[in-house]
Amino acid sequence: MIQVGQVVSWKSQGRGQKKLKKGIVRAIVEPGENLLEKCPEVYITPVSRSRFRRVSSRRRVVIEEPRDGRGGKHYSRFYAPLLSVVERNLKGGEQIGNQS
Repeated sequence: MIQVGQVVSWKSQGRGQKKLKKGIVRAIVEPGENLLEKCPEVYITPVSRSRFRRVSSRRRVVIEEPRDGRGGKHYSRFYAPLLSVVERNLKGGEQIGNQS
């Protein structure tokens, strides 16, 4: 079972390439819930760093992917993959481990 604060990984696909992404679970969003109400820190994030729809008909997980920017600045991207995709990857053994 996935919990808030857990470090997880999942596979995504774009432009013909598959990529393994990892990040920290910030919220679990049920169908019909507004993601921005469930995870308010996304409000202050520019739209260019948010990769999701606000309301979904399926269970999703809000994941923060911390990144290092130019000049030592830190920023994060937020994703909302399907909960089933992240759980499948968890069972598949490509998990990274828990953050302490």
